[in-house]
Amino acid sequence: MDRVMRVLLVRPGQPSSTRGLRHITVCEPLELEYLAAAVPEHEVRVLDLLLGDDLQSSLSQFRPQLVGTTCYINNVPQAIEVCALVKAFDPTITTLLGGVHAVLNPGDFAHRVVDIVVHGEGMAVLRELVSTMEAGVPLARVAGICLNAPAGFKNTGLRPFPVNVASFPMPDRDVVKSHRDDYHYMDIRPLAIMKTSWGCPYACTFCYNRELVGGRYHTRPAEAVVSEIESLYAPHVFIVDDVFFCGRRRALLIHDLIKARGICKEYAVYCRADFIVQHEDVLRAWREIGLRVLRVGMEAIHDRELQDYNKRISSECNLEAVEVCRRLGLELSASFLLKPDYGKQDFARLRRYIRQTGLTHVFLNPLTPLPGTALHEQTKDDIIADYRRMAPLWDFQHAVLKPAKLSLKSFYHQMGMAYLTAVNPFRPRKLVLRRFPPLSAVWKLIRILWEVFRAHRDHDLVANEDRRRREAGSVKP
Repeated sequence: MDRVMRVLLVRPGQPSSTRGLRHITVCEPLELEYLAAAVPEHEVRVLDLLLGDDLQSSLSQFRPQLVGTTCYINNVPQAIEVCALVKAFDPTITTLLGGVHAVLNPGDFAHRVVDIVVHGEGMAVLRELVSTMEAGVPLARVAGICLNAPAGFKNTGLRPFPVNVASFPMPDRDVVKSHRDDYHYMDIRPLAIMKTSWGCPYACTFCYNRELVGGRYHTRPAEAVVSEIESLYAPHVFIVDDVFFCGRRRALLIHDLIKARGICKEYAVYCRADFIVQHEDVLRAWREIGLRVLRVGMEAIHDRELQDYNKRISSECNLEAVEVCRRLGLELSASFLLKPDYGKQDFARLRRYIRQTGLTHVFLNPLTPLPGTALHEQTKDDIIADYRRMAPLWDFQHAVLKPAKLSLKSFYHQMGMAYLTAVNPFRPRKLVLRRFPPLSAVWKLIRILWEVFRAHRDHDLVANEDRRRREAGSVKP
């Protein structure tokens, strides 16, 4: 009989300097839920350090044989620290590290405390790794990983992203059952998140999601999507596809199945402005079954910038999308990229745009050239925060490219003024708000604003932390 392995999966915490969404949303660790579902025959536990779970006590009580963790670019040090704590507890435990940053940049995790780095699709890798460890054969036979060997980091080769995502299991949400009421967006809770597709059919220059899945767009069957929605414990569902409303036929098919089954939930999804404009009838139908929030990457207010980003939409299309959402009574949450060459006039135009459109839910993201994208190569000489040493600043709320026309402090001040324009309670509300947010949500917004105006200080804080860590020799390679 095969031996049952004890596998501990850990979501690391966030650095204290990370700003923005960490104050208003905590979503379930969907990637770890998928991994848990990939090895159902083994004993798997999930820790969420964002919510205060205790790693040391779990190591003592559970005695795992394999510990896996995952991260984004801004909390790479926290993920490596998880591996360091595991090795300090028991050097024989195998440590595994993955996530979107590791897929394209596995070399950034070549540390003595990290045994294996996953740069292929995680579920298939974990299944094969566990079976290989059980059989006692060399791990070098597993494709899609890097092994930390005495002779150096060894790449075992590529593992193509699966063509048929219909074979993916349903995520095991029971592994974080105790935290269900803790996952939220603003005051909306309990909140469940889910994916219906991987990748994106578009090729925006600032994004590397296409590269993570081999440059293709993979969608789950509509029946499987609706079955998962029906199984969700939460009344609020956030579909975190890069772009959910992509094809008219698929959107209507999922709508029809939800309606036929009598499922009553509320939905927030990512969507493009051109779909909103071209398919108002589809969104109206979805509004009737619970669609409430559209997250739209508008990115810029001028056509020139949109062309630079290869966005394949126009500024006029963005404006028309705002009007459609107004007619349908949908909450529109818009994100914009702030280029490093923005001056005071550019920010003034952005504030005027926010006032004129009536946008209240906005996310302002300094242009961040993610490693692995062409944009990173094009702008590498202008980077003022090395992501390997100052990872907490790579949270899409800090400027990692040198402002060309403003000081760093002034850049953040202008950014804060734009946010203040959006949340100003005294201006007319042209777009729908379901209700005035509770005091707890208002306080979170005030805290975000306060941090934006002071964000220039984070650069010195993170640099000093990096200096102290290096002097102390913390987690040496």
